[in-house]
Amino acid sequence: MTTPKPLVKGFYDAHTFSIRYVVSDPETKKCAIIDPVLDFDEKSGMTATKNADAILDYVEEQGLRIEWILDTHPHADHLSAAHYLKNKAGAPTAIGEKVVEVQKLWKDIYNWPDFRADFPGGSASELYRSIMEILSLPDKTRLFAGHDYQPGGREPLWESTVAEQKAKNIHMSRCNSEAEFMELREARDKTLSMPRLILHALQVNMSGGRLPEPEANGRRYLKFPLDALQGAAWDGQ
Repeated sequence: MTTPKPLVKGFYDAHTFSIRYVVSDPETKKCAIIDPVLDFDEKSGMTATKNADAILDYVEEQGLRIEWILDTHPHADHLSAAHYLKNKAGAPTAIGEKVVEVQKLWKDIYNWPDFRADFPGGSASELYRSIMEILSLPDKTRLFAGHDYQPGGREPLWESTVAEQKAKNIHMSRCNSEAEFMELREARDKTLSMPRLILHALQVNMSGGRLPEPEANGRRYLKFPLDALQGAAWDGQ
């Protein structure tokens, strides 16, 4: 008897170039939500739940039961809707244990007393080793990207295979060793600006998607440190 292939439904958010997923078991109807996005407009400060509610609508339409709400990492490009979905669906949330290392790195930047790769704290060497672990999997292994920035304006794509990445991934095709990868990656990263929402998003996402508590006037406020990071727009001029 063969194990049924999990169903993977991707939802693309053009504002943040992010892909959210619902991964479900076709037999039990259990599912996990991965990397949900909380709508946030940095110009007006408005938040909304259109993206998250679209996921809930899909779950209801398919008759699924949410078992987990997962963030793969503390996103620097969008606010997580994990806490919102937890309150709506009653399912537990989770993130990798290395979030503690990110919290330690950013605690002083935000002047928090406690908390509990192409942005500060990343490592090209660790990225290379992670990629090699993935490429050691069977060629038919399905891979799902967290982002697609639509190079050249093409339609968004997010599903691939190990075999396809071995054949077409430009970073790997140009590199025959970890040293070559690190040289290429670090040179590339120096040309990139900071993720647009990094200072907005991390303070929310390192707390499981919880927005700051309302202050005395009933409004919530994001804390925005000045002169905390390098990489201003004029640095490249």
